[in-house]
Amino acid sequence: MKANTKKVAKAKTKAKAPAKAKTKAKAPAKAKAPAKAKAPAKAKTKAKAPAKAKAPAKAKAKAPAKAKTKAKAPAKAKAPAKAKASPLRPVTLAVVQDALAAVGFDPPHGDVSGLPKPYSLALGSVTLDELRDVSGTVVVVGDLRVKGDVALRRVSGLPNLVVTGDVTARHVYADAFLVVGGTLAALTVIGDVGGDGGIFVGGLDADTVVLKDTALETIGRGGKGRIRARRLADLESPAKAKKAVPELFELDPEDVPAYTYFLTLPR
Repeated sequence: MKANTKKVAKAKTKAKAPAKAKTKAKAPAKAKAPAKAKAPAKAKTKAKAPAKAKAPAKAKAKAPAKAKTKAKAPAKAKAPAKAKASPLRPVTLAVVQDALAAVGFDPPHGDVSGLPKPYSLALGSVTLDELRDVSGTVVVVGDLRVKGDVALRRVSGLPNLVVTGDVTARHVYADAFLVVGGTLAALTVIGDVGGDGGIFVGGLDADTVVLKDTALETIGRGGKGRIRARRLADLESPAKAKKAVPELFELDPEDVPAYTYFLTLPR
């Protein structure tokens, strides 16, 4: 009976061996890994790349629009036209007489009716870049500010500049009648009239004053106390003039050319 029992036991043990074959049978299930080959799906992302190629098309379309801004540049060329306007306007003698009478100003060098024509008039505070070669009579009822120089040389007859208020300039040359009711302020004032003109001021404030055959007279009360000049060269006294402004005589010791000296002044 024991021998049979062992045989039966062995027989049962052997019978269980086929059960292990089931475990091996599961190995083929792992062969599903190749199914992960989803890489082709990424090819859809690459297919979107051509869509980005549209961006350059937008950049080219906007470039011509900027060219319209350059087309507007010629419109700015109209600005210089405004600079031609001058506060001085041509008037008649009667208008000059009325303007001076309105402020009670009577020119000290002669009657208003004797002022030479043509006439130019400005009212109020006036600013000019420069004032040169006056022809006839220029009248300013107010103050006159000149950024550069005042050069009153004869064009046709003796010129006149009549200002009821103050005058401010860089350098002043006058071969004329120069009348300033207020104060004449400048770096240099040169009178070169030759006896038939003159300078009349309510006050004078200058670094250098040169008078060649020119009278310098004050108008109003206390005028002499309002003449201030660091250097005064009156060629009626050559020795004193040379000591005060020696560079005057470096040009021509025999006959000082006042206008040439005016042109050499620093600017």
